[in-house]
Amino acid sequence: MEQTLKAATVVSSADVKATDAKGSAKIPAQEWGSDGDKPILLFLSWPHEDAPVGGDCEKLCKNTFDDEDLARATKLFVCVKIDAKATDQNLLKEMGIKSFPSLAVADGQGNIVARLEKQTSSSKVASALYSTIQSRLPKYYQKIQQIKAEQARAFDQGKNLAKAKKYQDAIAKFESITNSDVRGDLFEKAMKELTEAQTKAAKASNNG
Repeated sequence: MEQTLKAATVVSSADVKATDAKGSAKIPAQEWGSDGDKPILLFLSWPHEDAPVGGDCEKLCKNTFDDEDLARATKLFVCVKIDAKATDQNLLKEMGIKSFPSLAVADGQGNIVARLEKQTSSSKVASALYSTIQSRLPKYYQKIQQIKAEQARAFDQGKNLAKAKKYQDAIAKFESITNSDVRGDLFEKAMKELTEAQTKAAKASNNG
């Protein structure tokens, strides 16, 4: 996840704004890469060299984020890393952030919809992210389900094309799955079929 996080620091009231009387916060989602639909995953970290909080953040980076299942979950978000130490602490309070490291989720319009604090394992973080999408971002969840259905159709089409020795067409179908940010149960199967189709396509080309 560390490689996918974008450098971003909340530094002024122009970045985080109270949106109602309760002090709900809003972030500049479009400025940070959202198309208005894809949610934002905020990782609020503290410099690793600043003990003890920095040490906790470093552990989260090394032990939690370096995980394949979590990496798949984070591909459903625009990931933004915030240097909490360099951020106006009053603004962090507006966001409801009370400790570090901390994760927060905002919808594609920048509204904070969930805060994930004290998550210590990659599986728990991934589960919390999927749960947040389903419960707090229903339209985005439905979009993901539609994409999964399209992937299932593409997978079946790819297998049929491969059987018909139309390898390049099959490769395109499998790549539509492997290149997607939505990586469900078909991802490994599509990778396997893609490799086989590419191998057969290369052999057919050499024989031709």
